[in-house]
Amino acid sequence: MSGTAGGDPRALRRQLRAYIARARENERKLNRLQDFELKLVSSAGLDRLLELILAVYPRNTGLDQAALVLFDPDDEWRHYLAESGRPVPAGLHLRRGEPASLPREPWLGTCGDGAPPLVREALAGPCASAALLPLRREDRTLGALVLASRDPARYPAGSGSAFLERLAAFVAVSLENALNHERVKRLGLLDPLTGAYNRRYFEQRLAEECRRSARTGQPLSCLFLDLDHFKRINDTRGHAAGDAVLRAAAATIRGQLRDSDVLARYGGEEFVVLLVDTGTALAGEIAERIRRAVAASPVSLDRDPPVAVTLSAGVATAAGDAARDAEGLLRRADAALYRAKAAGRDRVAVAGVP
Repeated sequence: MSGTAGGDPRALRRQLRAYIARARENERKLNRLQDFELKLVSSAGLDRLLELILAVYPRNTGLDQAALVLFDPDDEWRHYLAESGRPVPAGLHLRRGEPASLPREPWLGTCGDGAPPLVREALAGPCASAALLPLRREDRTLGALVLASRDPARYPAGSGSAFLERLAAFVAVSLENALNHERVKRLGLLDPLTGAYNRRYFEQRLAEECRRSARTGQPLSCLFLDLDHFKRINDTRGHAAGDAVLRAAAATIRGQLRDSDVLARYGGEEFVVLLVDTGTALAGEIAERIRRAVAASPVSLDRDPPVAVTLSAGVATAAGDAARDAEGLLRRADAALYRAKAAGRDRVAVAGVP
């Protein structure tokens, strides 16, 4: 065994140290990737998402540049950017069609003549090695992400791409969510100030979910939420402060909800929440969690002291035949809300079983 690691304890120790170092480096990469994934899926708006992909990720990982190519056959991305007055950010390329040369799997290698044409077309600066990551959702290709470095050893051909494939999957999901969000806004279903759904959308969903609850027998709960003393905030701090409070409250409420829940601004300082397949006990817990979160989140204002905010909540639940009365469910939640306000505000009241 002479000359092999198996016969040399020092070589074995060196090999073990190398394995440990590699494992620690992989752990660091995974933690960094998980942090970035969380930022992607929780990003608020298209601007922030593009900033994360094109600026934050390259900066945090020591890359020299990143480029995002989106296939835009119907000019949707172009339209949304133009409609908001946002310039196309550096590194973003909109193409009407998918190039035939786009590989099905991640490509890693040098940036010379052997690189896919899309790599050379997307990058604006010097590049020694690059990774080309197709962005796919089911059977659709959304585009491609190009990551580039001046270090020729950063993306060697034939190296493992598990981390990069995972990154591409999260980027694709986040882009699809952003596009769907823009579509919903365009249809007029979102409140422009808070980003919550508007009353029209809520009433449509309420009717749909009530019919489903009546059919399946699963409980449906409704929360009616009202910011306490909101008029006082507008009167003493101004309407700009009131708008900031509404935006912050909506974001805090949304942070306490599940993906299946529906948050809408019902009017003024009132919000409503639909909790699908949720009974009274859990609905009350969610309402109480929202109340505590809002009370613990004073709203910061430019050059002014933060604004303390509380809310009152009413909870109502229906199932089966009782769920057929959508207006009745909402009315009971509203009545519970008024009981909470009459009892001193900053509290939750639960309606009895109909």
